[in-house]
Amino acid sequence: MPRAKISTSFLRPPPDLVSNVSWGIRAGGKPVPGPSAKWWDYATPIDVAFRCFVDLSALLDSVSLGSLGLGRGSVLHLVLKWHSTNTGLRGAGEPQVVEEGPAEAQLQLGGDSLGGVLLLEAAIILSSASGGHGQLAPTRPGSILWSKSKSLNLEGEGTRFPVQLVSFESAGLRGPNAAWCLRWDSTDYDQAAGACLRVLLNRDHPKAEAAAQEPDDRENAGTMQVLRWDIARQMIAGALDDEAGFETLDWPEGSLGAALAARIRTVFPDLSLDECRALRRTGPEDFETSLQTTMGLFSK
Repeated sequence: MPRAKISTSFLRPPPDLVSNVSWGIRAGGKPVPGPSAKWWDYATPIDVAFRCFVDLSALLDSVSLGSLGLGRGSVLHLVLKWHSTNTGLRGAGEPQVVEEGPAEAQLQLGGDSLGGVLLLEAAIILSSASGGHGQLAPTRPGSILWSKSKSLNLEGEGTRFPVQLVSFESAGLRGPNAAWCLRWDSTDYDQAAGACLRVLLNRDHPKAEAAAQEPDDRENAGTMQVLRWDIARQMIAGALDDEAGFETLDWPEGSLGAALAARIRTVFPDLSLDECRALRRTGPEDFETSLQTTMGLFSK
């Protein structure tokens, strides 16, 4: 005998019963007024506050058609959910009980969990229902009665990755006086770039620490130019050296492979992957000067 289908459809309240919706987003303590946080990096936390006004009594009654009402004893929660496109990580904040009037929920996200676009969703969900129920009444805990979405572009068109300030000496690195190093896992080019790439800046190096604290400061411009050039060089060289594993420039969006391919295309837009490898072997001076020019090393 065929199994009967269980309907997951249910009535939803009119959206205007949740009003005065506002988002408050801060990156590293600075308000983010627009759709992107241009100063963001992986060491910068994101704080999200969502506020709204809920006409709870009308909301509970609005799903009533005869005996289909939720009932005044029903419990609703407001919850904030998030998803990071580059790292693939997702989660939710602490659910807040919805009462008549103002409602608020918050998120505190570490920068090392994020990357790419931060997708946010505020949702009012059913935690428990009381009263009579009909076929179209929302009864399952977790049913979404109302939602509002927002996205925050953290990285613009480029792909960045985590930056961590550590003491090289305490970490036991062989060169304790170095300014930085790139730590990455190239065993799987399909994995999220933000999850397997990390720049370590030496806390004991004055220029590296200054660049980590104030990367946009004019006094640190020279250091940041050299850092970007060196990291790009390491990534491109690593990809070109791995002829067996890195065999194409076409990788999933947000992946390690895509991050490496983007840098290769930026420096050598008219060359195929094989031609880039040949240039590095037969014309190393052209390879290096192209990289320095594109990355703006010591540009005015």
